[in-house]
Amino acid sequence: MLFRSRGCKSGQVVEHIAAGPPEMPSPPRATETSSDPGFVRIAWTMPDNGGIPITETEIERDDGQGGFFDTVARVRYDMNTWEDTNVTAGGVYRYRIRVSNEQSTSEYSHVVTFVAAGVPAQPDPPNMVSQSRSHITLTYDTPAGNGADVYQFTLRRDDGLGS
Repeated sequence: MLFRSRGCKSGQVVEHIAAGPPEMPSPPRATETSSDPGFVRIAWTMPDNGGIPITETEIERDDGQGGFFDTVARVRYDMNTWEDTNVTAGGVYRYRIRVSNEQSTSEYSHVVTFVAAGVPAQPDPPNMVSQSRSHITLTYDTPAGNGADVYQFTLRRDDGLGS
């Protein structure tokens, strides 16, 4: 914020410009999370810097149980994504982010909760319910998704001829 005042001293116009203190940066906003086996990716939008360039982004995580957050990463000012590779498939994790400039640190972002995906468990063999010359009816149990929805199954048939 700038303040201007003008005055006259000995016939010369003197102008004083005084700057108010810079403001705290706004908190970042988490915009996206995704997961593949072995990692969670989080992205955010960079906030208003409050008048001083942002120097660092801090990412905190807890285990999803509502406990304490721990700093898991500090990244450069120009980064807006980060991958957490220290996750367990099916684990629930909560993240929050804040940024810093040379004079202050923002409030934390909203908390985002994510389940780390994993490779689905191997399904049990299907059970034959009925058969005829033209069809076979099978049932199966959906395997554990390990943090992700199982959305597709592939059933393969062996004709027993060894080919």
